[in-house]
Amino acid sequence: MNGTQVDAAGLVETAERKRVLVALAGIHAKRYVRHPVFLVTAALVLLSVPRAIVSPDADNGAEWDSTLMFVLWIGLFGVVVGYRLAVTEEKALDLLPSAPTDQRVRTLALFAACLVPVVATVVLMGCYGVANLLVWQSADAPFLLRPDTGQIGWIDYIASVLEAPVSAFGGAALGIVVARWLRFAGAGVLAMVVVFLVEILCLAIGETSLVGDKLWARALANLMPYRYWFYNPDGAEGTYYSTMAPGSAVGHVIYATALCGLAITAGVLKGATPAVKTACMKVGGALMAVAVAAYLWALLG
Repeated sequence: MNGTQVDAAGLVETAERKRVLVALAGIHAKRYVRHPVFLVTAALVLLSVPRAIVSPDADNGAEWDSTLMFVLWIGLFGVVVGYRLAVTEEKALDLLPSAPTDQRVRTLALFAACLVPVVATVVLMGCYGVANLLVWQSADAPFLLRPDTGQIGWIDYIASVLEAPVSAFGGAALGIVVARWLRFAGAGVLAMVVVFLVEILCLAIGETSLVGDKLWARALANLMPYRYWFYNPDGAEGTYYSTMAPGSAVGHVIYATALCGLAITAGVLKGATPAVKTACMKVGGALMAVAVAAYLWALLG
């Protein structure tokens, strides 16, 4: 076989791999949309939109950050959905004419399906945006409906809002990684509970930090994959405090995105060929460097 024939065979194989990847990703995306956990959590978030319109001055929004609501429902429970998609992927493979033997293709197709909660989060945030246009929101309204750009600026505000779709992807991606590496009964639920407890604990610790004070508390809070810009206009002597200040929301959303990339790398690494493992290690090292730099930016600003 000459070189031309080898190149042609390689191109055909690559084209076939892409075709299978797209087809399998579409099947997994449909499975994600139909998953009961996703449907229920998305519905619960959507039900809060009429409340924001009907009672914008309600006390139930006083200390409730809308991005946190998206992360708790769409992102956190996405760990379970992603895990279930991965452990039951044979159902998707059965729908293809021939099951792909390339583990990398199968894993990447699962990660592609994680775009479903991202799109859902963006759409739901758009619904909140419409609510903001329809009804004036008071100072006690959720953060997403009340862009206090006078305190943090538009760039940090946009970065803070982007935490929600990034976390939506990250939750589902984490579930897939858990399924690839820790496949035992209840692993997905256990991962969700652990993430919730650690995240909430670190958020609470971060909220005790005044602006520029308690660096260790802010360092621990910013280490989490999700952060929100929380402040108290009625603090001591009229001072504001934030779990991010004097850091950067932009730095943290880049940090969270790098963590998502590391999750994809970890998932592909499982069962990969030596050549793919080498490539994954290089990509993982680069993403780790980006994550460290972005974390320091998020912490110190």
